[in-house]
Amino acid sequence: MMWKEIITGDFMEMNDCDKTSHAKSRENVKAGHLMPIMEEPNLVSENETQKMLIEDTYENNPNVELKIKDFNAYYGEKQVLKNLNFNIIKQQVTALIGPSGCGKSTLIKCINRMNDLVDTFRYTGGIRFRGNNIYDKQENVTELRKKIGMVFQKPNPFPMSIYDNIVFGPYVCGVPRSEWDTLVEEVLTATYLWDEVKDRLFDNAYTLSGGQQQRLCIARALSIKPEIILMDEPCSALDPIATAKIEDLILDLKKHYTVIIVTHSMAQARRVAKYVAFLYMGELVEVDESEKFFNDPLCDRSKDYICGRIG
Repeated sequence: MMWKEIITGDFMEMNDCDKTSHAKSRENVKAGHLMPIMEEPNLVSENETQKMLIEDTYENNPNVELKIKDFNAYYGEKQVLKNLNFNIIKQQVTALIGPSGCGKSTLIKCINRMNDLVDTFRYTGGIRFRGNNIYDKQENVTELRKKIGMVFQKPNPFPMSIYDNIVFGPYVCGVPRSEWDTLVEEVLTATYLWDEVKDRLFDNAYTLSGGQQQRLCIARALSIKPEIILMDEPCSALDPIATAKIEDLILDLKKHYTVIIVTHSMAQARRVAKYVAFLYMGELVEVDESEKFFNDPLCDRSKDYICGRIG
């Protein structure tokens, strides 16, 4: 069977898809199954990329920034992440994709321990950063969050000036006031905002457009010099022009930072991500280089998701 695809924006037309598999899927749905019943192959291939993304032997590899090992997450009695095992590669963009409710946002909140604020949250397993489990009792959560920044789905600037939004974090962290001006220009330049706002730094941040506010939030995250940047659907509330600027920014940021982005857009994942991790119903179905994932996925369930038969 030839596996072909044509991607235009967010719309996909699949040629020569497996009609037999599709027919079986319909039969399973009619029989009352939520998902087609299929066996998933072993995700670990013989190539080095798969080894680096999955195998334990790569725990000390300098290219591995985060190692997610046997990780399960629960809200009360409901399990939302199920035995996740994969690695995040340093200074690359990894996209977490999958339908709504599959655990993508929960996972990135676990990576900087935002779920600690949820009374019913509990976990098993671990997430290792710099060789240490971030959930160890001796881990300083404040220091962890300085190293792992977060940008949310909707822009959330503080109700203060553009300048004060940037220096708020450095102020809390004890950065001398004499360094603030240089820092503000540095991070606003890095997020393509400096030329747009350099003459209005003390205007309220709410006077910016939605796309500018989101870039300001990214600049604010950069101001405390993190090593990892988490982005939870950062373009979902933006128009196409603002989205293109954020995507260009993400590609630029990977030169200095490790970026993990949650996205519902497979076209966006293909444009910006080197690696893709596909989650479904809380489980990791497949993780691979984005081009390989979209052109020649290993798992039938991945093919069904790309084709639009599930999701």
